Amino acid sequence: MIRIVVLVDNESRSPVFTDFETSCRKVGIEKSQRISSEHGLSLYIDTGDRRILFDMGKTDIYRKNAEALGVDLSQTDYAVISHGHSDHGGGLADFLKNNVSARIYVRRNAFEKHYSNRGDDGVFDVGFEMPAEDSDRARITLTEEEYEIEPGIALFSVPDICLPMPLGNRTLFGRTNDGNYIPDDFLHEQNVLIQKEGVSLLIAGCAHRGIPNILNWVNERFKIHPQYIIGGFHLSHYSDHGTDGRNQLQQFTEYLKRSGAMCYTGHCTGIGAYLKLKKILGDRIEYAYAGRVINITDKEKKHE
Repeated sequence: MIRIVVLVDNESRSPVFTDFETSCRKVGIEKSQRISSEHGLSLYIDTGDRRILFDMGKTDIYRKNAEALGVDLSQTDYAVISHGHSDHGGGLADFLKNNVSARIYVRRNAFEKHYSNRGDDGVFDVGFEMPAEDSDRARITLTEEEYEIEPGIALFSVPDICLPMPLGNRTLFGRTNDGNYIPDDFLHEQNVLIQKEGVSLLIAGCAHRGIPNILNWVNERFKIHPQYIIGGFHLSHYSDHGTDGRNQLQQFTEYLKRSGAMCYTGHCTGIGAYLKLKKILGDRIEYAYAGRVINITDKEKKHE
């Protein structure tokens, strides 16, 4: 069985479908032990023989929520950061301080500068820093386009795309050496593919390269169709783009429907887009709010 505990999400309860008290009962905690939320993502994944932290949110909330949920992060075997944005890697310094042994896998160019243009509010640095201490740097593996951590657990980027990336990427930038802003190509993004105990699971941080493109790459490179997908789909700003945004949401929805996968999503997917996805995908998509525990048991897609 693969057990996933959502440590950080924008929401700490399932929107519309489940109230906070119900979500607390499902994970066995009292109401007074409220699970915090922030704009970010962190997942704790227990495959039975390995314990993986995927992303660390923006602050130390991932760790505080883990404590409330009974997750011992000191036992983490290794951590993966999906891309170079602070809402996924901002907790890195805290993790290095509180876990003394786990290796951290980060895409080689993730520590470059990354920016978000927020209109009238200005342009903000949304990256995070490489640790300053040599002992901390020594624990970080800078990955290339593909990296096998061990048999059955692979990291990969998506070099080729067949469909446009999410329109929400248009406000996100890198920077040239001479200081000019350029559209972020998100080649600093990596995903995780787990194939264990007859289960295939795709884990994406924000799917900035586009969830259809990521699925296409998995199909072509690894010759499988993942049974499960968890992560953000970066559709939260689809309505800002009018007809183009609605068309892209419909395109992504149809692609997910054809994939046959069971999806758990949240964070940058956005509540509005999630509810649209839910109308089409029905019980094949659920919201992965902070505090939720997802148990994936076998090929037959038994889940809770």
